[in-house]
Amino acid sequence: MSALAACMTETNPVREAATAVGLGPTLDPAPDFVAQSRPKKLDFIPVGTAAPGRPTPARTVDEVKAAEAELEAVRAANEAAAATARQGTSPAPAAPPAPPPLSPKRKPAP
Repeated sequence: MSALAACMTETNPVREAATAVGLGPTLDPAPDFVAQSRPKKLDFIPVGTAAPGRPTPARTVDEVKAAEAELEAVRAANEAAAATARQGTSPAPAAPPAPPPLSPKRKPAP
């Protein structure tokens, strides 16, 4: 585990000692044009940051069972419709609606 600790960027005792003596890298502030081009609010969660809490609470056991029952009912209805379609006993499609009556100015098509 100690070998992995040297790879971590947050706590590196060798780098910290070298920086304290003046041999290590120094962190310069970002130039103005870089700081201005960065968004104020990030669209992603940076590495090492805890994810925010859920915006809505998780469903209760009763809510999950109700959703499962609803999905099961829809599945059963779909299976019944499929079985009817496989037998070829589905009802005939409805007749198309009648066209609107012709206006007095229009002549019927030949």
